[in-house]
Amino acid sequence: MKSKFKSGDKSEKNNGLNDSELWKNFSCAQTSSEFALHWLNLQCRYLPGIQRGVVVLGDPKTDSYAPAAFWPQDSNGNINLTRAADFAIGQRKGVLHEGHSKNGKKGRKGEENSFMAYPFLIDENLYGVVAVEVYTSNEKETQQSMRQLQWGSSWMEVMIRRQFNPEALPDRKRLSTVLELIASGLENEQFKKAANAVVTDMAVQLDCERVSLGFIKGKFVKVAALSHSAKYNKKSNLIRDIGLVMDEAIDQKSMIIYPPMDKQTPLIHRLHADLNQEHGGGGVCTVPLSTGDKIFGALTFEKSKKSQFSEQDVQLCETAAQMVGPILHIKRKEDRWILTKVLLSLKNFLGKLLGPRHLGRKMVLIVLAALVAFFYYAMWDFRIAADTKIEGAVQRVVVAPMEGYIQNSFVRPGDLVKSGDLICQLEDKDLVVEAVKWESQIHQYQGQYRDALAKYNRSEIKILKAQIKQAEAKLELIQKQLNRTRIYSPFDGIIVSGDLSQSLGAPVERGEVLYQLAPLDEYRVVLEVDERDIAEVQTQMRGELVLTGAVKENLPFIVKKITPVSENREGNNFFRVEAELLEHRDYLRPGMEGVGKINAGERKLIWILTREMMNWFRLKIWTWWP
Repeated sequence: MKSKFKSGDKSEKNNGLNDSELWKNFSCAQTSSEFALHWLNLQCRYLPGIQRGVVVLGDPKTDSYAPAAFWPQDSNGNINLTRAADFAIGQRKGVLHEGHSKNGKKGRKGEENSFMAYPFLIDENLYGVVAVEVYTSNEKETQQSMRQLQWGSSWMEVMIRRQFNPEALPDRKRLSTVLELIASGLENEQFKKAANAVVTDMAVQLDCERVSLGFIKGKFVKVAALSHSAKYNKKSNLIRDIGLVMDEAIDQKSMIIYPPMDKQTPLIHRLHADLNQEHGGGGVCTVPLSTGDKIFGALTFEKSKKSQFSEQDVQLCETAAQMVGPILHIKRKEDRWILTKVLLSLKNFLGKLLGPRHLGRKMVLIVLAALVAFFYYAMWDFRIAADTKIEGAVQRVVVAPMEGYIQNSFVRPGDLVKSGDLICQLEDKDLVVEAVKWESQIHQYQGQYRDALAKYNRSEIKILKAQIKQAEAKLELIQKQLNRTRIYSPFDGIIVSGDLSQSLGAPVERGEVLYQLAPLDEYRVVLEVDERDIAEVQTQMRGELVLTGAVKENLPFIVKKITPVSENREGNNFFRVEAELLEHRDYLRPGMEGVGKINAGERKLIWILTREMMNWFRLKIWTWWP
């Protein structure tokens, strides 16, 4: 988790000083207040999610304590920090409280306010306490922050010992030496450069012939840095022997000095003796490096020929290793490849998962494994969903039988009609007048025909008889045209389209579509199947339809026809699939829409859920593949 303040923000809080300058100020502090201020600034730079902090110092004899430093410097702390500090003073141990800050604000999403405090105890005497407020998102970050306070408190204890009992510790020069080594490790961002700089400075500052740094890799220690050597042969006898010496100290989980200073301590130092005899002949000191209860590496110090380690030298080596080791360990972890970090994180996770404890994680793994097995082996009905529309099985078009004008419209779309019902009428006045004209003409011809019969005029009789037939044919034609002005429904059904009620008096051409009719007892289902699913559809497959207007009932259907023509809409291609309803309902009407699902057989559930994603992935791979 990133801290609340970025690196630039923290620099501003520390008057724009970088790490090296802060360490310099820290080492040169004259008073306890200055020391506490610079120490608190350094601590807050390495605590994740830090919000504020305070250092309280006092005299254990009078049992009176007062704030000596704040972070940020312009803050005054708050009531929760005071409570945490008071509780740590009363309990004389590190404490942790969760809650809200004084202004009532909560942490960022997924984070909690934590108030931590750690006392400065020297020989059972309490000289003060440090209290901080941090935002943490998990238990690991909380432990990391508390561990950082615990490590850092040793520096305050060094200052307190120097102030109250100067003879109990090495002089100020030795303390400055340790701080310079820490600054050297922080100065370089890259682990390799930082490690080489630290071991070289250690060799110079501690008057050693050679200083080696190693980290555990697998079951053995691998040498990572050698003083005064940027490059070295990793397979040489010297590097191999140094690694064995580090293994010897780590296996015994103890610092080993050769020649031994304490003859009573039952430690094995055979490999240290071999290194002393074969590569130098001086004293050898190996200090294991650890974080908490876990050892991650070791530092080996070698004196020049016939030189030995004094008690003060050993104390300085141990102090330097304890202070610098965790810094180099963090830099080493941060400087690894991303893939390496991922693999190591996976390894740690699996170690916690398969090792002892962590019951919750094991339960989650079991549930996930059960779900994977279920989805992989379970069979499920694979159904292809598609937008669906109801159409009439037969649709009849009613057209204008001749040119004319609309006189009356008796139906509108959605009206039910029966066979023979009058649905529309065209203007017929001209035809009626024409019919009267020809009727009168026939009567006239018939009178002339009777006169010709009376006179026995055969030629005139033939002419009049032909004229009468012609007039009767004209009249019959006009009668048929009059009948056509009345348009009737050809069958029982529903008017699908055609609203002439707003077009009365409008002219129409012969053959112009006036209405569309569909029967009420025969329907077909039209499904618009996406082209990604059309390969799975076959004729005679069954399915179910749910209409928007009747969502409580499923209507079964069977696929009858798959058209080979696609339609592009909204960037996707759809194929028209026609199906037949197996059950009829009175509420069905042409034009109703809904969603249909075609049963394509049983498939594995995992295949059904990942089919679209896998098809998309295969298509992209095929597109990108050269």
